[in-house]
Amino acid sequence: MNQAAPGRTTEKDKIMKTKMFLATATAALILMGSNVSASEPLFSPKAKELADSLAKAPGTTADMIDRSVKAGSPKHTEFVASLHKVPGTTADMVVRHARVGTPKLL
Repeated sequence: MNQAAPGRTTEKDKIMKTKMFLATATAALILMGSNVSASEPLFSPKAKELADSLAKAPGTTADMIDRSVKAGSPKHTEFVASLHKVPGTTADMVVRHARVGTPKLL
């Protein structure tokens, strides 16, 4: 039979162990290399400031624009807003100095 005695390594076993070691080492280097960033401690102050400004995601500042969804057209929304009255802005149409009585008596 073609089996080696126990405790002895064959050429095929050596090749397999070498391949497994190289595969493991390659995987470890890839994992370590993916975590390495672009040497941030070596940046100049201006480069650090630029990198920080580029790292900010858009839309993280205070949004001053009202982006809520409104029902109806903008023209209709303006019309409805124009109908709202603020107290004290309309003329007083009630005649308060007239005689008090029923319309039949007047």
